[in-house]
Amino acid sequence: MIVGNTLSEVGDVLIIDTQVSISGTSVQLNSYIDNTIGETATRFFDKKFRVSHDGLIYTDWYELTNSNVSQISGSIINNNLFIQYRYERLGTDLSGILEVVSVSINGNVTIIECNSPVTNNSIFKGLSCGNFITMQLCNNLLKKLYRKGIIPEYITRGVQAEDEDYIAFWSTVACYMAMFVTYMYRFENIYMERNLLIEYLSQMNINVCEWEDTLEDLQYISDNYLDEIRKRGTKSIFLRKNEEYQDTTLVPVDGEILRLLCVDKCDEFLWTLRDLKNTGFNIGNSSPMYKGTCFDFNLVKAFEKEYGIHDVTKYPFFGGTPSHNAVNKTATINSNMGLGFSDFNTELNVKEKGFVVDSKIDYEITFEITLDNLSNNINFGCHVFDCYDNKYTTVEAHTGSSNYLFLKNYNIKQVNKKIFVRGILYGYNHPLIQFADKNINVAAGQKLKFGSLNITRLMPYLKVENSNAVIHDFKVRPLNYNHSIGFLNTANFIELFTKNNNKKKTTTEIYNIIRRDLIPYNTNLVINLRDGQSIPSDTIVYVHIDTSSMAITDQNTIKNVVLSWWSDFRLQNPDFRGSLLINTVNNSDISNNFAAGRGGNGRNTIAGSNLNTGTVEAWLQNPAEALLRFSWKEGLNNFSSEQEFLDYIEDRSLIVLSFTDETEIEYHRSIPVSFTQSGLSQPYPDYVKDYNNFVDKVSKKLKFFKGTLYPITRTNSANNNLFLLQAMGAIEGKNLTPAEIDVLLGSKKNSYTPTNLQSYFYNNLANNPYYQLNMLRQLGWQGNYSKTSPASAVFSSQEFKQELDYLIGTKQTKNSILY
Repeated sequence: MIVGNTLSEVGDVLIIDTQVSISGTSVQLNSYIDNTIGETATRFFDKKFRVSHDGLIYTDWYELTNSNVSQISGSIINNNLFIQYRYERLGTDLSGILEVVSVSINGNVTIIECNSPVTNNSIFKGLSCGNFITMQLCNNLLKKLYRKGIIPEYITRGVQAEDEDYIAFWSTVACYMAMFVTYMYRFENIYMERNLLIEYLSQMNINVCEWEDTLEDLQYISDNYLDEIRKRGTKSIFLRKNEEYQDTTLVPVDGEILRLLCVDKCDEFLWTLRDLKNTGFNIGNSSPMYKGTCFDFNLVKAFEKEYGIHDVTKYPFFGGTPSHNAVNKTATINSNMGLGFSDFNTELNVKEKGFVVDSKIDYEITFEITLDNLSNNINFGCHVFDCYDNKYTTVEAHTGSSNYLFLKNYNIKQVNKKIFVRGILYGYNHPLIQFADKNINVAAGQKLKFGSLNITRLMPYLKVENSNAVIHDFKVRPLNYNHSIGFLNTANFIELFTKNNNKKKTTTEIYNIIRRDLIPYNTNLVINLRDGQSIPSDTIVYVHIDTSSMAITDQNTIKNVVLSWWSDFRLQNPDFRGSLLINTVNNSDISNNFAAGRGGNGRNTIAGSNLNTGTVEAWLQNPAEALLRFSWKEGLNNFSSEQEFLDYIEDRSLIVLSFTDETEIEYHRSIPVSFTQSGLSQPYPDYVKDYNNFVDKVSKKLKFFKGTLYPITRTNSANNNLFLLQAMGAIEGKNLTPAEIDVLLGSKKNSYTPTNLQSYFYNNLANNPYYQLNMLRQLGWQGNYSKTSPASAVFSSQEFKQELDYLIGTKQTKNSILY
């Protein structure tokens, strides 16, 4: 007789059903452990077990031993493994009872991320593979459909061959119904379901950042969505979480514009509603061509937005406590006192100090100072770091050399007179300035620029020696707007300094949402992005590797670092719908018959096309020609005409990374290198034709475009020098100084003798003939001229990852194709 887990008679059989939920694709069982009571040499259990994928069809019964258990391995279906245990009482002793207390099996599981593209693009996202509740319900329903009573008896089951089709069909029905039931069940707990809460707020036309906003914030917004609508048209939509309202209460959640742009704590975000007197033609207040921000206190970063110094406790003074003059709104410091960090190198936890900046924006740091001793020494600069306690440095804007000081031991020759000091800190991407322009406004020192794109925080530095000093109106703000302020008939004018971190909405879409829903209808809006525009979610990253006259290892090196970056990028950004395409020339290891150009079988010409023929070793040759022949869309290898291609690319988004080692002969027609050689006209007509074709046809069709050239030059030869010369001339599109050329070449300049630098680069680019065309930078192109062959020497995975992450921005990626 069996009562519960006890067996009192010989021949009693206890069947134990178990279902194990496993987040993985395969399992290897190792051993078992059970706990029984009452077994002796003459009163014992005969133990067996069997396993199943679906709870319907099981293996044969095996003796429950570690040896047999360890033989069980293989794939897992629907994240479930069913194990039945059979305990039969045997022996000659008829007395007493036997009890099964517990039984468990140990094993190893191969864990992978469950990815179901079909369901993840439906309402059932997250409810298919990997969801234990769904899988348990699916198997429960399948068992009911398998047993007689629901499905007619004439549909055969129980025979192995026919069972496979039966189970395959009805498991689909059962699992679909299970996902549907699980999905409906989630609505009972919508308050705790992040994705549903986001969808609910979206249906209510409330903007949130689904990647950044916490569940607590989403719950607050859903409880107060009418209040969120009430905030529209007020400055509340611009306020960060935990800022103070005028009544000193704290802002509960980020304002709606911050959520729409997905601004986090390390992102620059400034907004201003410009005074009418500072717009258009206003004598004494506003010059129509002026772009500066000096009158705009809304854009002040530190430390007070009012004119003067009102509260000295808001300023990080060191070396003593300054005295405050409340009438004149000044702070007086003694000799050897200062503002900022007294010793940046030993300063701890810098990530919580200073204020947020964007390394792609130009800033100005200004103050007024009055000194009482001619022996004074002024040290004025800034320290930069990120939100993770990593310290960086700024560089001199004219040389690129590390320096954190605008002024070092500078002596002001006047006492008891207010002197205005203005330090300019350019963004990371700002080109090097001329030596003659290096000084700040006091005709000394040097302007600076950010030395890394990783910089997100800044602390000004000012120290006075051998003199007491009166400090007045210390301010940090963006240097200028992206435009002049000569606007007419503008009642309200709102500007944002920010970047778009939204992974699903372009800047244009966000602009339209703000204009339509968030600000008054009579208000104008400008978003200053400073290269912060995020790429559309369908962007294709097209990597073209034409280094066929070099070692094959260079192609493989480049391919491997691209794929390594792509692998990490996909893991970190699972929702992006864009693609990666890699094309190589004349490399059988990573190229196949779809590759065009030298050694490939792709189309080199098209009927009716006026595009140049030949291979795409022409680094700057019209991208339409390269894409036309290499067909950058998966599985699409032919176009019947140029117009068909142009129609195809309309409203698409593209990033081109071009790795090549030589230029197109039609672009220069001469060796050795010279822009001024007799009989040579630059830019050459063939180049102008391709340039105009790109400007007039291709770029106007594309919704979004960025291109980067990586010249992988080999030696200091005429061909290589020519290649770099043409690249710099066309992309930079202006006269370049030797200092600017040195920075562009980076470490590669060391491979050129001073004579070659003078002959090939300094002389020619000092009068760049490509200036007569708009620089390619304005069309989305940029150049990285510091790479050389062998590629393994200059393409580290980490370095390339930083470069690509910056180029791609914050967008996400989903699939890749290598052909």
